[in-house]
Amino acid sequence: MKNFFRFGLLAALLSLSGCGGDDSTVFFSVRSWGTAVFVSGDEYAYGVQSVMDDNGNAMVAWNAADRLYSRRYTASGGWDAVATRFDNAVLRVSAYTLAINPDGAGVAAWRVEETTGDFFYARRFAMASGWDAAFQRLCDNDDDGQVPGAAINAAGNILTVFSKYVASGVYARGYIPGSGWDASPTSIDASIYGSNHPQVALDDSGNGVAVWEQYDGTFTNAYARQYSAGTGWGPTISMLDDPAVNGHVNRVHIALNAWGSGVAFWDQQDGSSYKVYARRFIAGPLPGWDTVIFPIASSVSFISNLNGAVDANGNALITWVVQDGAKRKLFARAYSPANGWDASAAMISDPRLDLDVEAAFFALDGKGNGLAVWSQDSETNPAVYSREYAARTGWSSRIQKVYEYPAGYGGEVSSLYLTPRGKALVVLTSYDLPAYSTSRLLAILSR
Repeated sequence: MKNFFRFGLLAALLSLSGCGGDDSTVFFSVRSWGTAVFVSGDEYAYGVQSVMDDNGNAMVAWNAADRLYSRRYTASGGWDAVATRFDNAVLRVSAYTLAINPDGAGVAAWRVEETTGDFFYARRFAMASGWDAAFQRLCDNDDDGQVPGAAINAAGNILTVFSKYVASGVYARGYIPGSGWDASPTSIDASIYGSNHPQVALDDSGNGVAVWEQYDGTFTNAYARQYSAGTGWGPTISMLDDPAVNGHVNRVHIALNAWGSGVAFWDQQDGSSYKVYARRFIAGPLPGWDTVIFPIASSVSFISNLNGAVDANGNALITWVVQDGAKRKLFARAYSPANGWDASAAMISDPRLDLDVEAAFFALDGKGNGLAVWSQDSETNPAVYSREYAARTGWSSRIQKVYEYPAGYGGEVSSLYLTPRGKALVVLTSYDLPAYSTSRLLAILSR
């Protein structure tokens, strides 16, 4: 509040003095970060994810030694004393996903590898009370598969999606408060080839969209199918990418806002170039996909760290990391209903730092204001940086250092979560240099 007041007072004084009358002038408050706290023990943690509700309660989850762990933070009591194991594996857990709504209700879905086959499970949680006692088995046979997807809306409705190798298809299973889980999974796509990495998003009316990649014998393409509350999955499976563009889709993502508008985006390569595309999903009486498949980025260098989000007004923003000259840098491109996609991409990372961007994340809050966080060079000058984004005016000129590793340590950012009210949680890895003999997770909350 003090920072906001100072910037607001400065804006008023400049305006009165004739130096700040331009309506395009933007004053960004400086985000205040708390102290970094170790949330894991000395273990190799991977698949790090984090969630946070609008009351300031948070959770960090990770995979370590083929088991899933979480550590919870409450605004009233701080971090739990110890981490909680939340999976049910006997042999190993190989992949999982985590989702939460603004009120703190959430769900985790994961794949268990056992001697009798691979299975998908889900478990609900509440930030106020922790993990539900029950485990829900999502699939009813021993087909193996890929990373599951999960989404939960403001009403607590859950939709999970997962793919199976043996059955070569994509399946879904939902949960409704008061009614429980669907009696069995629903097949939403079948193919003689493999379907991978399904993701799903839900709006506040219970309508959703699932996306996935599927090989057709020549190329890997992006597909989608709509879900309507009360009637189930629609009859049409849409191919998202342009069939005239040859190449393999690596990973397709989907983001929806509370009203059902959103964007799908994916990276695609053809052997000589790497590209990012986006396609908007339009809500309304007859929801469906925009006819325009927009080329977000193109490079001869590998594109990674693809992130994106959409706000309540339909504004969207996509970020990615790519080799640009001698270094890897973070870029972004925004969309607004009034102006369409930006004419060109904006570089978000600091060009003055002669360091590679090694990991990056981006998220939007409920008002369309955003935050990008990234790490540059995990060994030479290891630090994590952030940059604020305003819905109406774009990127701040200020790049803030969130965390600087002490001498003898390095690491990189592992996850970011931004609540609808703008509270942020950043999780980092930390390891000793140059031996890499210890590894822990650090969590930093915005004040």
